[in-house]
Amino acid sequence: MRLILRSPVTSCVSSSPLLTVALRGGKVGFGKIIKLIDELVVTLKKEQEADTEKKEWCEAEIDKIEVQIEEVVKQVIVPQHQEVV
Repeated sequence: MRLILRSPVTSCVSSSPLLTVALRGGKVGFGKIIKLIDELVVTLKKEQEADTEKKEWCEAEIDKIEVQIEEVVKQVIVPQHQEVV
């Protein structure tokens, strides 16, 4: 009878084909994954550019509205305050 000793490393290797290939010095095809990540990065950069443009537009609109609000306050509230005094 032959006794086989199993270490944690050998049990991991037998249960993971990817790890087995890596430990034996073989190549694992990550080309597709790398390509997908690269495409995702390009997409995210485009989305970031679009978001930056939208943010700039929104900030400009907020500035315009704040100026309009100040003008209305000066026209409506200041004259009423002067009448009370």
